[in-house]
Amino acid sequence: MSRSFTFFIAILFLILSAAAQDPSRTATLNERGLKLYKAGKFQAALDAFSEAIQVSSSLIRKREMPGNSLAERDQAVQTVSAIDPRTAAALVNRGNVYFMMGDFESALSDYDRALRISPGLAEGYSCRAAVFLDRGEVDRAIEDFSRSIKIDPKFVKGYLGRGLAYVTKGNVNAAFADFDAAGKLEPNNAEIYYRRGDARRISGDDAGAVADYDRATRFDPSIAGPYLGRGFLHYRRGEIDLAVKFLTMAIKRDPRIPNAYLFRGNALLALGKDGDAEKDFEHAISIQPQLRSNIEEGIKMIKSQRK
Repeated sequence: MSRSFTFFIAILFLILSAAAQDPSRTATLNERGLKLYKAGKFQAALDAFSEAIQVSSSLIRKREMPGNSLAERDQAVQTVSAIDPRTAAALVNRGNVYFMMGDFESALSDYDRALRISPGLAEGYSCRAAVFLDRGEVDRAIEDFSRSIKIDPKFVKGYLGRGLAYVTKGNVNAAFADFDAAGKLEPNNAEIYYRRGDARRISGDDAGAVADYDRATRFDPSIAGPYLGRGFLHYRRGEIDLAVKFLTMAIKRDPRIPNAYLFRGNALLALGKDGDAEKDFEHAISIQPQLRSNIEEGIKMIKSQRK
């Protein structure tokens, strides 16, 4: 399963928490975290969202904490935290940053905490489902995507995620039923077509995938997803020059996707451009350090094939 979907899920599900008692402080922290995230400054984004979580919880506690005894105050903290939707939103934001950094356990922990606070948060279920899908826990992913749809029947991301999960299981009919449902809700949404293109690529329908990727770029030429999908497709087919071309177009549109650098690095290595490949590998590792072992194994394999 390609991680492109899960990375885009992480990108597209970032949400801002609403300001309450201290709108300037709470909102500013979340806005700062979002801007840092979009700029690829993940550690700084984590710091901003972590502070937002702390501030939102502290403000509620100061305002509503009853009683003087330690037991009464502890109970108040638990009760207040459980009803503070701003904290849940900040946790989802921070979980998304962890996800992009490849720290999936920390991401799951934040999504779990967010859902304990706000069980009706559709985005939380979809983000958690994306982690499950990436880890190959397809049934758990389908369950969480389905929960997000049950909470909000018009939640397009839920249909798209569940559709891709169904493709992974080989249930193509169910998958395209979900893509059709998403298309009826938002017929001009470019994401629907490149997600469907990903599903066609995974299921072996290369021509159908290319048609959907092209349709997505006609709706929105600024998004990276269709170009990333085309890059993966051409790389798998051994069309290395085309793979480099489309992966480069994806990176220009969104420079935060580690697998784009990883696959372009592999392609450049196959072309004998070792120096350029090394730069891409370093960039991929700087975003997601856990990729180092995969990259080292890939380098050995590609170099052995060149001999």
